[in-house]
Amino acid sequence: MFKIMVCFSLFIVSCANTSRLIVYNESTYATLKNDKNILVKNVDGHEFRFFRMEVSRTDDMYIYAQCWRTKKSEPENVKFVKSEVVIQSVQFSGSSTANYVFSIALLLGVILLTSRIFR
Repeated sequence: MFKIMVCFSLFIVSCANTSRLIVYNESTYATLKNDKNILVKNVDGHEFRFFRMEVSRTDDMYIYAQCWRTKKSEPENVKFVKSEVVIQSVQFSGSSTANYVFSIALLLGVILLTSRIFR
């Protein structure tokens, strides 16, 4: 039972680390339309979550975007003050996942091997 609990906790910890945080800037706004679950953090502490977001244009002060609150909602035209917001999302990282799965498999193999040796 102890082995199962150790393996399960290692699996949960490894899966929690398979995502990466993306922070968007002027040069990466074009890639924003392909991502989902966008978080816009304002400097005053307010957060806005959108299912999808497309930046239509920017100027020196503002970011103009179309934002979808849910998958099936209509887009809203939104204007953010460029110096007061941080646009970010979390993406699944495939290479990290492969490394963690390999590490877990190796750990399980070592645990099983040592349990058979000491029996």
